Amino acid sequence: MNDNQTRTTLLVPIDNQGVNSATLELLVHIAQQLDRRLLGLILENPRLQRVAELPFTTEILLGSGVERSLERDHLSRHHGQVAADIRRRLLALARQARIELSFEEDCGERWNAALARAGEQDIFMLPRRRWQFTDARSAVNSRVIARLGLLMGNDELDRRLVTTALALEEAGLVASVYALYPGRPNMETCAPLLLGRARCHVQSGAPTDAASLANLIRRSPYDLLILGRQRLANIPPDILSAALEAAGGQIMVVS
Repeated sequence: MNDNQTRTTLLVPIDNQGVNSATLELLVHIAQQLDRRLLGLILENPRLQRVAELPFTTEILLGSGVERSLERDHLSRHHGQVAADIRRRLLALARQARIELSFEEDCGERWNAALARAGEQDIFMLPRRRWQFTDARSAVNSRVIARLGLLMGNDELDRRLVTTALALEEAGLVASVYALYPGRPNMETCAPLLLGRARCHVQSGAPTDAASLANLIRRSPYDLLILGRQRLANIPPDILSAALEAAGGQIMVVS
């Protein structure tokens, strides 16, 4: 992959817990508006395989309540079915949106595997399947990001966050944008947001310490939170991975 492809690729780690259709549709629409190619990193979770190797490990089937053994072959089949379904749905959406899409396979947990593979690529963390639209009105507006959060740092990366937000605004994807500064906001940098199509809120007091940042990610009030990768550098890897797994909204990590 050349440097230009690296800069324009959005890496999306996906494991065998699945993703709902509305989330995939919004992902593809975001990639389309940002003029990005998508790289789907299909992952087999090693934790599930380790569980399957334990003696007397069973699962309860939701439909019937029947208990059965968790075996490696069963988990592998399940992973294959989920991966095939996600590939099929993403390919159909990408074809419709006319964006480039490719896949790679690996084994690992989403954030760690993505970080090892990404290089300088941006990473897009999808929320778990539990993130659902709760009513028909929400489903109709599934392409709209009601609350877009930008974690600013008063550095050069802020301009890229603003440019990304404006591109999504121009496509009519964003209802409200929140520019979050750790200290005094840079009004010159965020001025384009104040003139944009979406309602803009400029706020100070954004978290800077590892624990508060992890808590923001875990309990993010934003449908999409965009932040620089260096903001995550001081968070212990296990805590960061757990926070990203628990996040109810989408997280875009830019380099």
